[in-house]
Amino acid sequence: MPAVLAYLAEVFRGWRRAAALILITDVANLGVLIDGLVMMFYQSSVIPVSSAVYALALALIAIVAVILVTRFTLPESPEWESVPATERGKITRPGERPGLAFRVAVLTSLVIATALTYAFLALTIGPYLFPKRTGLLLVIYNIGELIGGPIALALLKPLGSRGLTALSYLGGLLTMALAAVALGYVAHSFTLFSYLLLVNGVFGEMAWAARVILEPLAFPVGYRGTAIAIVRIVPYALYAASVFYLANFTQLQYMLYNVGLWGVGAAASIAWYLRGPEVS
Repeated sequence: MPAVLAYLAEVFRGWRRAAALILITDVANLGVLIDGLVMMFYQSSVIPVSSAVYALALALIAIVAVILVTRFTLPESPEWESVPATERGKITRPGERPGLAFRVAVLTSLVIATALTYAFLALTIGPYLFPKRTGLLLVIYNIGELIGGPIALALLKPLGSRGLTALSYLGGLLTMALAAVALGYVAHSFTLFSYLLLVNGVFGEMAWAARVILEPLAFPVGYRGTAIAIVRIVPYALYAASVFYLANFTQLQYMLYNVGLWGVGAAASIAWYLRGPEVS
């Protein structure tokens, strides 16, 4: 993914760059939506489990084939080729303030918020509360995420990347806090939980979109892919560790943990709004 984001940022210009970064990464939600539909058919006994496995396997094979063909037919990035071979991958200071440390710290915090809370309501709390509707939960959440991408793109022009980042992370924090406060109510109402899940999916994708704009555009060309990888190391290491750390958490503790993570992202988004450069 770091290489993909860097490439998109370098081969597109102007408004098309933001559209490519947001909409191409938003397509990933379509894959999860298809998974959810397959699971719905399986849970409703429309298809046997073997058919569900075969369907997902065929989809995976087709996707890998497309990736390989695309990888070997796309031309190299002109911006990357313009960087001398001896300078590629080297740590380079940005040409403007704030400095590299601020950018890495803020973007790492933004990744922590989105990576560790990704689809939390749909993949963790939802299946626990409504175990027979796991597939439908995935469909609802990813419909919200698919909607969130175009909304983020539409808001980018009037708000800028800084405003979009702040709005998205504050919205994610608000919806997760509402879910925590209303846990006793949503646990007994699938309809109420679905509405909350849909809105959280929209803000979740908006936050993801804001982040994938900042990740490649906040760093110099020769260090871009490396920097994106660096800001993702700690969050995904924490994600792996959290699987064991959260094993004995209660529902409420899970919710508060995720509210705290969204709080980290919201604080980072405000810091970027106040000090970060406008990159859109």
